[in-house]
Amino acid sequence: RVLGTEANAKYSVVLVWITALRSAFSAGSAVLAPRMVMMESTGQTGQLTRLSLLNARLQGAAASAVMGTMCGLAPWLFAVWLRKPWTAEVVPIAWVLLAALTVEACAMPFGAIMVAESRMRQVSLATAVIGVFGAITGWFLASQTSLGMLGIAIAVGLTVLVRHGLFASA
Repeated sequence: RVLGTEANAKYSVVLVWITALRSAFSAGSAVLAPRMVMMESTGQTGQLTRLSLLNARLQGAAASAVMGTMCGLAPWLFAVWLRKPWTAEVVPIAWVLLAALTVEACAMPFGAIMVAESRMRQVSLATAVIGVFGAITGWFLASQTSLGMLGIAIAVGLTVLVRHGLFASA
């Protein structure tokens, strides 16, 4: 079942970790955002490019290290934390969402450039369209296959990959 207290509990325990990690990486990328906006406004595109790529690489390396460790230790972390018989069902959901968060963390530093270039209208419209795609994909994978909540996690991962793939090519 996709709906219900047990399914929601399985997804929510993973979401707690994802939300905490996303907040940490968002704060990390926000440190240089004012500097990047200033560089964009003064036309320092060469320095902006170098700084944003360095920021993305550092953020990506940190995210990969943290997410890789979390993925490797997920079975034990959830077993100790939850002490529930369905811990094994939660681990694949965590793997998919952590992989998607790694991609998202690498792209976070580029958000300041989008704001500085006033490209938020296109970003907002594309995000809305991709969100509809993600909702339909999540519904299909969760209800029409035997994946259940893992299907929703896969849909979230696909949505993140498509969204950041589009914006990285723009």
